[in-house]
Amino acid sequence: MRLFSLLIFTWFCATHSLSAQAPLEISMPDTTTARGAQICIPLTVNQFNNVGTFSFVMRWNPGVIDFDTLNFKNPVLSTGGSNLAMNKDLSNEGVLVFSWFANNLAPIQIPDDSTFLEVCFEAIGQIGDSTNLTVGSYKETDISFTDTSSLSDPNINFTISDGSITVVPTGNLDFNYSACESGSGFEMNVEVFSGTEPYSYTLTGAATGDASGLSTPFDITGLSAGDYTLVITDADGQSVSKDITLQNNNVNPQVSGVPNTCSTSNPNGMVYLAAPLPGNHQIQWTYDNENYYNVDTLKNLSGGEVRLFITDENNCEQAAGTYTVEDLGLQATATVLTPPSCSGAPGSVQIDILGGTPPYDIYNGGNSVNVSSSSITLDLYSTSETFNIRDGSGGSCAENLTVTSTPVGGDQFTLSEETINNIDCENLDTPGLQYRGTVTNSSGSGNPFARADLFFADDTPVNGIYYIANASTGLLRAFDLDAGEYYWAIEGECTDTTFRFTIEDLTTTPPSVDATITPIGCGTGSELGAISLTVFPTGNGYTYEWSTGDSTAAVTDLDTGRYTVTVTDTLSKCSLTETYNIQAGVIFTKTEGTLPCDADTMINVGVTIRSDYQSILWDSGENTEIITVSQPGYYPFTITPEDPACTPLRDSIYVASEAGGVMVLGLNPVLIDNCFNPEAIMVAHTNPHPDSLGFSWDNGPITVGLNDMRFFGDEEHNLKIFKGECVAIDTNFRFEFNNVIIIDSTIQNIDCHGNENGEIYVSARKVGGGNFGFLYEFNNSGQDEPLIAKRNLQPGSYSVRIKDQSPVTANKCPDYNKSFTITEPEPFTVTVDSSQVTLPSCYGDSDGSLLLVSTGGNPGTKEIRYNFSGGAKRTNDLFLDSLKASNYQIRVEDSLGCVANTTYMLEQPEPVNFTIPPIEEPECAGYTTTVTISNATGGTGMDYQYSVDGGVPVPLGDPLDILAGTHDITVFDGNLCNVTNAVTIREPAPIIVDFNQPDTLQVSLGENTDISAQITADNPIDDYIWTPVSADSLSSDNTLTFTAVDNVVIGLEVIDSRGCVGSNEIFVLVRKRRDVGIPNAFSPNGDGHNDLLTIIPGPSVRSIKKFQIYDRWGNLMWEESDISPAQAQITGWDGTSAGQPVTFDVYVALVKVEYIDGQVIQRITDVTLIK
Repeated sequence: MRLFSLLIFTWFCATHSLSAQAPLEISMPDTTTARGAQICIPLTVNQFNNVGTFSFVMRWNPGVIDFDTLNFKNPVLSTGGSNLAMNKDLSNEGVLVFSWFANNLAPIQIPDDSTFLEVCFEAIGQIGDSTNLTVGSYKETDISFTDTSSLSDPNINFTISDGSITVVPTGNLDFNYSACESGSGFEMNVEVFSGTEPYSYTLTGAATGDASGLSTPFDITGLSAGDYTLVITDADGQSVSKDITLQNNNVNPQVSGVPNTCSTSNPNGMVYLAAPLPGNHQIQWTYDNENYYNVDTLKNLSGGEVRLFITDENNCEQAAGTYTVEDLGLQATATVLTPPSCSGAPGSVQIDILGGTPPYDIYNGGNSVNVSSSSITLDLYSTSETFNIRDGSGGSCAENLTVTSTPVGGDQFTLSEETINNIDCENLDTPGLQYRGTVTNSSGSGNPFARADLFFADDTPVNGIYYIANASTGLLRAFDLDAGEYYWAIEGECTDTTFRFTIEDLTTTPPSVDATITPIGCGTGSELGAISLTVFPTGNGYTYEWSTGDSTAAVTDLDTGRYTVTVTDTLSKCSLTETYNIQAGVIFTKTEGTLPCDADTMINVGVTIRSDYQSILWDSGENTEIITVSQPGYYPFTITPEDPACTPLRDSIYVASEAGGVMVLGLNPVLIDNCFNPEAIMVAHTNPHPDSLGFSWDNGPITVGLNDMRFFGDEEHNLKIFKGECVAIDTNFRFEFNNVIIIDSTIQNIDCHGNENGEIYVSARKVGGGNFGFLYEFNNSGQDEPLIAKRNLQPGSYSVRIKDQSPVTANKCPDYNKSFTITEPEPFTVTVDSSQVTLPSCYGDSDGSLLLVSTGGNPGTKEIRYNFSGGAKRTNDLFLDSLKASNYQIRVEDSLGCVANTTYMLEQPEPVNFTIPPIEEPECAGYTTTVTISNATGGTGMDYQYSVDGGVPVPLGDPLDILAGTHDITVFDGNLCNVTNAVTIREPAPIIVDFNQPDTLQVSLGENTDISAQITADNPIDDYIWTPVSADSLSSDNTLTFTAVDNVVIGLEVIDSRGCVGSNEIFVLVRKRRDVGIPNAFSPNGDGHNDLLTIIPGPSVRSIKKFQIYDRWGNLMWEESDISPAQAQITGWDGTSAGQPVTFDVYVALVKVEYIDGQVIQRITDVTLIK
């Protein structure tokens, strides 16, 4: 009776908590790249969980980007499975095929937002070209991701976000072009990128021309074939040029085709180019909204229009032809004449067949019928049946036709007492019971329904939501649903139906209020105030709760005061509370603010007037409610009310400042008079006290409390006072020094040793007071001069006496002696430090160096110029590097132009040299041979090593294994100086093992599969080794026949008469379809038709372990065990129990099936016994 209780629980009262797995996501970016650059595109994944196998195709336009390499694959793919299979044979068509399966089919996970794969391309298209990057199916490869741990539904749902690559300019200005031929020659279309309009162009070559004032794009017409140079210049003077060759391309492609004569599911139509195209052209076919590139033939077309586009060497894309593939393939339609009855009586369906090759075979439920005509009427036993129709071409052309119908006399469901509780502000956090309804069945048989499940509108089972469907009472209940559309799927004994409902979120548009306020009048007997509310959204029902006790949208007769109202939406139960102020004349609110530290910042301030008024006028002249201000302070305004009985309202707003409130009470200078050293102290007195402020004198550091500073000279000075981080005061000042003598003197020392070009200049001036001039006595000469300007002086000491000519009463400093010294530098010389000379490492290298040593002269930067064989250079560094062997002429000039010269001969080693001895050919293709380099000369003369193709070097005389082909052999000396010689080694032709099939062969579980190989070899093949070899497999030399059980890699290794080996592998992906057919009705009435209920096993079935029949009360009516597939068609239930015929009814068939891969699966289904 355990089965009985299980059926009752499953069919009559089920509580479900279903979780729909989030789909696997693959996304690619939209990005740009420069022409000729490499760009790598990451495929990012999310929800990559429990994946055991996958296959998909990545596609792009190969005229825009060219496949380069697979740059990265997620390490999990290697640790969790076999190597990723990537077929790049079709990459020139813009196609990459990927497939993978896990070790032992154990699923893997990749963390969210991880890079799954990264594929790199080279951008080859023109500037502005763009291509989509897509992931999907293509030809024989379907996109699929499977969970190999799931026995019920291994297919994983997925979503793809395609990407794109656009070719963009590398600089500020670039252009592309296309040139198409017409009756008057070529018409070149030019599109300019970046730069500034207008543009101009200059064309030279086979024809010339120019134009200006152009916008992009523009045309250049009437051109002939030939070579051109096109220069584009923008309005800023930037230019870019390209060399262009225009070629005559008289291409007239001939498109032919073959009609589809098979079927839609296995079409054989095709289109093709009747002759190859001359020259270099890009081919693009468009069929069924898909693009196909660089192929001459499109195959497996079911019918329809195919368009051909050709892009020639001149970048001209033209529609080159259209061809319609005729669909003559097998097609079938069905017309239900009479639906089946819930009582078990069959209905009838008329099947009409078109196309294909008659006669036709129609298969359904293990039965078949041969039809020579195009129309036949067949029995219809269930509401959904599939007919497999095959034509007479041998079985490859077939169509599946599914026929659905509504049975006669079935259940009639009615939904009543439906209650929906939408999401509102009261149940937003805890919605609770949100749906209640009752299903009744007018057929009056049994319970109201057999089963009910809850789904989202997109057919996804409700995720994690608790719901109850009570079959005995018909009650449906659901809790805690999100807003959205749902439906109940109701199953009856014979018919099904759905009931849809919607949960709304009523909180998305909460109420908002617009208030009209009428102030109290100003005259005698004036009306009192009023408030009128308009609530949005309109049309909803609202309630009002005023602090006055009123419950309407408008309240009147209000005295001066504050009034509060709560507005509630009766539908969403959302509410808001507002407070309003009533006063006489005009009602307004102020908008004040604070100016930030930034000196040039302005803010908006003002008033919002909530009642009618005549005008507003600010003392600053503005007449708008909101004004813009840049200074702190009070801003008064006057509002004139609409009511003439009311006096104008006078008020103001206050604008504060983050830097406000600082005042300088005084800047007090304290002068210190000195004859020749003007000096003063400035003291800043502030409010607030200086201890709370920061001071910066002449943009120096900010010091808190430093309100005084000592200064020298009469130049202008600056003071900034900081309040916190803000500059509160920024002011300039200067001092006036009276009777201070300022001496201006300049001395010029001798520039180079031995020269006599020293100079002394002296002048004086007095600050403030009377100025009667000065006289000067040079070097105790006894002669007074009005000006001192002495040139061509030798090294030595000199003096100048300065005499003030002012009256004695105003002359605090009558004269002053000032001394000067003229110097000269030491003699300037330069030499090469022989201990710091580095010779070039190798012959011809430029990595030698010299260190120059200079003495005397003047300090500072020196300019070094040096000449050598084949060139000259200059530098400011005494260390000369990157030198080659040569005789160097070196000239050094110091900071004042003094010059020193020297020469140096820099040597170099002899070049490395060697010869390659004869090398034997490898015995087989792919085998190695040996190369040995024994002697070399030149370089350091010792410590020689050699390497092949950049490999690890070995000493001379050591042998290295090497494959056939062209190789670079490099010999190194002790300094790694090297020379490379090339050698070409030939080898026998390889043995080619070709399976003539895709890299991945997809078969069904239990399918007998043949794999054949084609061997290409120069010598006879002695041995064929297939791996793995199972007990039930058969193999000949080049053919293996086996039964598909599990995914497997099949390998073939062949050995020829010389012992050379060739091999190849193919991956066999087994689609484990558990094919077993259980009829849903039979009629054991002795008419020879459907008298026995039997199991129809598929090729993957090993044994039917158990076959049992129960009645609706759980009684065992019949059973049989261990039925082989060969016995399945003759072993079954004849409709009797204990030797007696049973009555017409619906019975339960329990079938336990063992498959050839060891899996045992139990199936339970209803079977109707029809008399």
